[in-house]
Formats: sequence, C-alpha cells, structure tokens
Amino acid sequence: TENQIHEILVLRKHLHLSFSMAVQSWPAALTGFIESKCILTGGASASAYHYEKINDFDLYIKDDIQMRTFENRILNSPGSWKDLIEDVNEKYDIQGHDGKMITTNAVTFKNRVQIILKANADHRKTFDFIHTMPYYDFADKKYFISEQQYMAIKDKKMVKNPNHTLSLSKKRIEKLTAKG
Repeated sequence: TENQIHEILVLRKHLHLSFSMAVQSWPAALTGFIESKCILTGGASASAYHYEKINDFDLYIKDDIQMRTFENRILNSPGSWKDLIEDVNEKYDIQGHDGKMITTNAVTFKNRVQIILKANADHRKTFDFIHTMPYYDFADKKYFISEQQYMAIKDKKMVKNPNHTLSLSKKRIEKLTAKG
C-alpha cells in the first residue's frame, strides 16, 4: 500500500541517518569501505521501525574476498582503526586480539557497530527470524524488505525463517520476547 511504501522510505532514511551518526567521527577510509562493500542487516530494522534505540549495527561484507581484505587490515592496522574497536571486558568470555573485540566472528566497535567476519552478506538468508533479514545496501542506498518481513516487524511477530536449518536458541527467543 502507499502507507507501507511511505513507512519503508522513512525506515530506510532513519537507518541511514542513525548509522551515519554512529560513524561520523570515523576515518574516511573506513566509512568508504563500509559504504562500498557492506550491507546493514539484523535487528536494526525492527528497532528503527518502532523508534527504539538501535542496540547495534550488524554489517556484513558482500563477498569473501573483501571480508579477508578487511580482516587483514584490522588485524594489521597500527593505530587509528584499532582505537575505534571495543576493548575486551569481563562480560565477554573471549580472548579477542590485542585486548580488542576482534574474534573469528566479528569486529565490535565502540559505537555499537559490528562487522561480521564469519559469513558474507548472503548469510542473512539463513537468519533465524525473518524480521532480522531486511537489509540496507550502502553502495546503492537501497533498502530491501519483503512484505512478510515488513509485517513481522510492524506486528512485532517472531516468524521463523524457513531457510534457518538449525534449532532455535531458547536464549535468543527469550531475548527477543523480553524486548517485546
């Protein structure tokens, strides 16, 4: 409907602006990489739609080659980028890399941005719930959301993704239920 299209356009703008504000002090090389090689997906769409605080921004790199290039750059950067990364603290049971939140799964920055290293952008097709699957492509400035994903977000419904082959995590269900 026309109303849905309007809401989706507002949602796209809200996601883009929220992310832009989160990374406004980042070096141009890092934001340039994200804007050309990443998508924003995960729970940010649902939070933005309901005007809730976005807990984190989950970024997936579009292809495996660029993912390895980024990982190499992060692990070998002597300063500026590493200074932006969250320090490991006692609430996380991980080793990290040089005391930073760099794992085999993701790099977690201080501003709630996570760049996923374990899987490329196609991984979103296998997420557990469909409300986490919409995505914003920075390069094209396009937002991709299906009718089913839109309705799940709008109605705050947990709808299992039929392409998710693993069993659903009880902890994850409780986390999402507690969030509403």
